[in-house]
Amino acid sequence: MRSVTTALHGTGVALVTPFKPNNEVDFEALSKLIDYVISHGVNYVVSLGTTGETPTLTTAEKQAIAAFT
Repeated sequence: MRSVTTALHGTGVALVTPFKPNNEVDFEALSKLIDYVISHGVNYVVSLGTTGETPTLTTAEKQAIAAFT
């Protein structure tokens, strides 16, 4: 198995997790965000990374975001 440092090449972006006004994860907005960054030359995205909201998410939300991305 390759390590992350050898598997990823190019430009990566840490994604923020968008939320709806009721504090649910906004998967429609997340999809648009992913499409946007990829269409502007990003090679890979990092979800649940360094943007700060991850500790506030439930395990189920984290699993759903990981499966989605």
